Amino acid sequence: MTLHVLPRISSFVCRLAALAALVVLPPSARGMIDPVAARGGAPEAVKAAVTEVRRVGQITAEGYGAHVQYLASDELGGRGIGEPGIDLAAEYIAKQFRQAGLEPGGTEGSYFQQFDLGLWRKVGEGTALAFKVGEEITPLKLDEDYRPLPWTVAEAFDAEVVFVGYGITNEDEDYDDYAGVDVAGKVVVMLRYEPTFMLDDPSKPDRHTAYAAFQVKARGATDRDAAAIVVVNPDSGDGEDKLYEFTRGSRGNFGVPMVHVTRAAADRLLKAAGQPGIVELQKKIEETKRPASALMAGARLGGKMNVVKDGPIVRNVLGVLRGDGPQADEFIIIGGHYDHLGTTPSMRNPAGGPQIHNGADDNASGTSGVIEVAKLMGAGPKPNRSILFMTFTAEESGLLGSAHWTREPTVPLEKVATMLNMDMIGRMRENRLQVGGMRTGGGFVELLERLGHEYGLNIVDGGGGRGPSDHSSFYRKDIPVLFFFTGLHKQYHQPDDDYPLINCEGAAKVAQLVADAAYAISANPVRPEFQKDAGSKPLLDPDFDSGDPRAERRAARRRQARGDEAGGPGGAGVRLGVYPEATDGKLIVSDVDDSSAAGRAGIRKGDRILSIGGT
Repeated sequence: MTLHVLPRISSFVCRLAALAALVVLPPSARGMIDPVAARGGAPEAVKAAVTEVRRVGQITAEGYGAHVQYLASDELGGRGIGEPGIDLAAEYIAKQFRQAGLEPGGTEGSYFQQFDLGLWRKVGEGTALAFKVGEEITPLKLDEDYRPLPWTVAEAFDAEVVFVGYGITNEDEDYDDYAGVDVAGKVVVMLRYEPTFMLDDPSKPDRHTAYAAFQVKARGATDRDAAAIVVVNPDSGDGEDKLYEFTRGSRGNFGVPMVHVTRAAADRLLKAAGQPGIVELQKKIEETKRPASALMAGARLGGKMNVVKDGPIVRNVLGVLRGDGPQADEFIIIGGHYDHLGTTPSMRNPAGGPQIHNGADDNASGTSGVIEVAKLMGAGPKPNRSILFMTFTAEESGLLGSAHWTREPTVPLEKVATMLNMDMIGRMRENRLQVGGMRTGGGFVELLERLGHEYGLNIVDGGGGRGPSDHSSFYRKDIPVLFFFTGLHKQYHQPDDDYPLINCEGAAKVAQLVADAAYAISANPVRPEFQKDAGSKPLLDPDFDSGDPRAERRAARRRQARGDEAGGPGGAGVRLGVYPEATDGKLIVSDVDDSSAAGRAGIRKGDRILSIGGT
């Protein structure tokens, strides 16, 4: 399960909002069930289908656990995108689908839908940088004299050059490197970081203020229509002058060509233009506490920072069980993501070096559930509707695998009747199962209540159709969804989310229930009617269902802080209400909560986000 929204915006807030919507199913929700079920339970075809599949066999804790044990083993290294382990996981899942008798559901007759995630970038051919003074052109060498910064745009430039000190405007210090110089359409050369007199503590020069950030410097330059940014390391006294490492995982750009050059290369340009060297300019700023900005008369700088996509190449894994009823051309999707964090430093101890994050619950548990349901249904009676089993890649990077499938579906999107998502189903406690999306499809509430009763499970309302997992991608396409989840725990996104902590018996029960729900929805000739349910406002604080007096006191303190007990707004909190999606380097609004500030302001699907809070 992921805690962030594309592209990694306000991750923890999103998780808290999802948790706030986990409430005990209220009796009033029963008014939303379909008329057929209301007249005396589920239709007979539904009951027959559920009974028939149970005669075929049961999902066992042992069979289920074997999948989790492999997928969450150190051999797979945490299943991180771009790492070898995730490919091993994909091949394993495809093998299980094949053994279950599923047809390939991917592209080109395979079990895979392969695509370039576009998260990584590299310096491409054609990257060049040179300066010209008078008639003399001096080319610079890539990785020796210069290197593109990761946030550059791939655009050519050729313009006059202006030295702008540190590229900082600091009103508190009455300091402005852009005062008195026109940089519109020109290349700006600036020192990295900030002068020492702006530091909060000059004795700690490595603790910089916000003015030192690349993004802030870029914003200052682009606001003044600069053509490109050249960054130079200041002299720190140790003689080092390393070029910034081009990290392939950097996402997005700051809207302007950006390049890092060495002090030696900058000095060649400055001195050719009759200017002091970079260290001399730095000392002047430090001593006077005033800018030293100036146009480099007669000098031009030209080049292109040709940065191109470099993967990672990733794969959704898909298998199809063909239905044989009147609605066989329609599909029910049963899915869950199979990626995790890979081998990376722990969030709790980032200085401790890379550690394998096996992700047993997140989400080897859900992936194993998909596999076991596929095997059960593959050996059972043919369903009325076809079933598309799908495990998604790159969920942890922002639901990117499921978002890609909904943009480029392998079956007609209008033929998808329902999506069932299993994410983190491996830590059931006290027979408690959270199910999100129960009000997004007609009849879901009654169906889950009935199945929960038959399995002895306490079905808890997990909120609306939106949430921090792959079902959200389908809900945004107006497809009814159900999201099965057994709750958070302290091992979430930590290296100790391991197989021994998995409640295999409880997870097998969840998977069996999902199979029953899929058969029931498939057997009903009436397709579930999509209903909007953002689930943004909780009906009951979940901590009051815990039986823990300490949790109740914490919840009371939270309500008091929110203003609930003073007649305040029920804990809705501050939220924007848009759901962004990165497409071709642009941030597009994929969905809007009509009741939110964004909805009231007129923001609609398809709008492009240019900035948030001025950034």
